[in-house]
Amino acid sequence: MITVYVYKQGATITREGEVLAIHLLDGTKQNVRLHSMERLIIYGNVHFTTPTLSLLLRNEIPVSFLTIHGEYKGTLLPLKKGNTILRLKQYDKVQNSYKKLILARRIVYGKLYNSFAFIQSYHRHKPLEQFERYKQITQKLLTECLTAWQKDVIMGYEGFGTRSYFLMYSSLFDLKWNFKKRTKRPPLDPINAMMSLGYTLLGTELAGLIESHGLDASLGMYHVLEYGRQSLALDILEEFRSLVVDRFVLHLATQNIFSEYDFEYDENNGCRFKKESLKNFLDRFNKWLNADLGFKEKITWRQILWRQVERMAQYIDKDIEYMPYIHEDINADSSGL
Repeated sequence: MITVYVYKQGATITREGEVLAIHLLDGTKQNVRLHSMERLIIYGNVHFTTPTLSLLLRNEIPVSFLTIHGEYKGTLLPLKKGNTILRLKQYDKVQNSYKKLILARRIVYGKLYNSFAFIQSYHRHKPLEQFERYKQITQKLLTECLTAWQKDVIMGYEGFGTRSYFLMYSSLFDLKWNFKKRTKRPPLDPINAMMSLGYTLLGTELAGLIESHGLDASLGMYHVLEYGRQSLALDILEEFRSLVVDRFVLHLATQNIFSEYDFEYDENNGCRFKKESLKNFLDRFNKWLNADLGFKEKITWRQILWRQVERMAQYIDKDIEYMPYIHEDINADSSGL
């Protein structure tokens, strides 16, 4: 099953039997069979016919819409039956301050732990300055995170740990990238632009998986309710930012897949891909999510994301303890935390 991205401006998507036909302005056409599709992601100005949307909904294929700059706008979802009771359970969980606190601890623990796992895996191959200091900070934050009884305190641990992580992460890049710190809304350099786009894409995938399980992706346990935000998707995303997106961006930079000439800048939107370079990023990101990770069990990031959404659904539905995803690198390493 594949995720199909349509980013060519002015394209029109029509139905031809059980096939989607993507008509481009230059007169060419690309066909995609529905049975091979898992979701459709649209960038900017792309047109649909009504029969096409009906076909997608009938086949339970979600359609997500992003601006040409990669900002998430929303998702068209098929009607799901029998999820009313599950959503009532979700609303009940959100009203329970104690359960929200316990889940917040675990989400932040997973984020900090996996960020450390990523940096440690790099340190094994090429020793990093300040790594031992970063390790001490992370150990302390992880210990205190699991015993905190106030959300503001947990958020403080997350913020401090994330800043410490980005100090290490930024040191992994060649100076030519001019990447010194995390910037967003807007991103100010190519590395931040790729990270922001990657987070948006991964969050969009998670939102689709959450909705397909009958849950409300906008109602988070850690991230507060905010108009237009997929808060529950962001909850789960925290565990995967460094392992999936940050590792991918470092791979692109190290392999010199892109250069400064693949990006453009303006005052309102900051740094972003040029249209002709966006396709390359999307194709590579899609392959990254579908690639075998080389674990003892044959598995991809997309399969791991599905399992984690399953864990959240089981927690909400049956009150089965939610455990964050912990990267295998640490579990297999006796020198870990």
